[in-house]
Amino acid sequence: MEMDTMVAWSGLAFLLVIDWRLACLAVLTILAWRFYYWAWVTPKRLEKLLREQGFDGNPYKVLVGDLKENSQLLKEAHSKPIGVDDNTLPRVYPIVHKSIQKYGKKNFVWLGRIPRVTILDPEHVKEVLTYYNTFQKHFAAQNPLCKLLITGLGALEGDRYHKHKKIISPALHLEKLKGMVSAFDAVYSDLIVKLKKMTESTGSVELDVFPLFETVTSDVISRTAYGSSYTEGKNIFALLKEIRDLTVVLQLRPNIPYSQYV
Repeated sequence: MEMDTMVAWSGLAFLLVIDWRLACLAVLTILAWRFYYWAWVTPKRLEKLLREQGFDGNPYKVLVGDLKENSQLLKEAHSKPIGVDDNTLPRVYPIVHKSIQKYGKKNFVWLGRIPRVTILDPEHVKEVLTYYNTFQKHFAAQNPLCKLLITGLGALEGDRYHKHKKIISPALHLEKLKGMVSAFDAVYSDLIVKLKKMTESTGSVELDVFPLFETVTSDVISRTAYGSSYTEGKNIFALLKEIRDLTVVLQLRPNIPYSQYV
């Protein structure tokens, strides 16, 4: 009797081990299939649909897309000086510039597993802006980091976008903009005085104009939007710049869900 009981328990334990292993195998199989569908099937399906609609671009590369090529093009572009009359697109967004040159006005590039479409036909652009409920941005779905930088009207969708656009439109009327001229005049007058002081002793000076105009732009925004000055909000602008720079670096990497917890 005892022997039969032991055999029965041994058989039950064996079955439990088998069931546990089968359950784990089933879970792993489901996860592997979902990852395959997410990382390969969905992007390739989108690529097929885009090509059927007349768009052209590089074939999809698993997870990385065109990010690696874009990173290399950025390093190459930033290694050379840029002239005053040079086209800025090859330096700011070289992968898009290359795609336009190679594939024409209707093209797409891969930001990881997400295709980004470029359209240069004014009629198509008008259609996208008119049917805002159909053509949505989906920033959060593409990359959650975008929520750090793209806020306000630029991040809204559908009816909320239309409502807020109506609210801010009066602020951009010509008469309203005329009221900002005094702020522009004050900022650029200060800039001219600063530049004259720099050249008083030598007659000329070599300087990096990018941070200078970045400061001027921030000062204009502070005076027109908040009624203060760049000096008062200097720390806030510095933090925003740091967030922007970090976000740009992270955007060059593939966006894998929950990878930040690994």
